[in-house]
Amino acid sequence: MSGNIVFLIPIVAIIGGILLSAYKANLKAKSTDNAKNISEQLNKQITQLQQELAEVKERTAVLEKIVTSQDYDLKNEINSL
Repeated sequence: MSGNIVFLIPIVAIIGGILLSAYKANLKAKSTDNAKNISEQLNKQITQLQQELAEVKERTAVLEKIVTSQDYDLKNEINSL
């Protein structure tokens, strides 16, 4: 019986080491996938924000043209009378 234990202990240790390595590899793969998903979401948000910023800049330019036009000043003067 004690002869069997001598062989059993190294086998259990080897199998345990293999299982631990597989578990660590699995955790690393999940972490990498999660990081990729987060990166993709952030890139989508950046693209959306860039589009929104471009729209806001365009609106601001239009408003600046309206406010600085002579017709706008004339309307304000007429309304103030």
